Amino acid sequence: MKVQGYIAKETVKKLLANYQGLIAGDLAVDAMPCNSGPKAYDGVTGMLLNKIMLDEAVESLPPKLRACVTLRWLRGKSRGETLMELAIGQKEYYKSCDLAVDAIYRKINGRATNYQNLLNKIAAK
Repeated sequence: MKVQGYIAKETVKKLLANYQGLIAGDLAVDAMPCNSGPKAYDGVTGMLLNKIMLDEAVESLPPKLRACVTLRWLRGKSRGETLMELAIGQKEYYKSCDLAVDAIYRKINGRATNYQNLLNKIAAK
């Protein structure tokens, strides 16, 4: 079974890593060439929708997590610069980034996350 509208955590990480490409409207670096189907008549592309969803999810994060995401992925600062700016250690930085990805994943997927978790539990039995 497949849950419609479900986005995996790995996809969330890829969207964050390709944030500058989302802004520019480019394809992801590792994206396979494909036919994306008919063009949107309203001018809103899939890439733009991804950016809008991602921006909304990032804005809903607690300040500390939002700062980690913003510096690491949205502004593309180096780890050293980010650690100095946030005045935190490397372990706390990576934990905050992981928590932020989890929160973004839950925000983007909403109820679909619950359905996917249920399907995973059923499949595991």
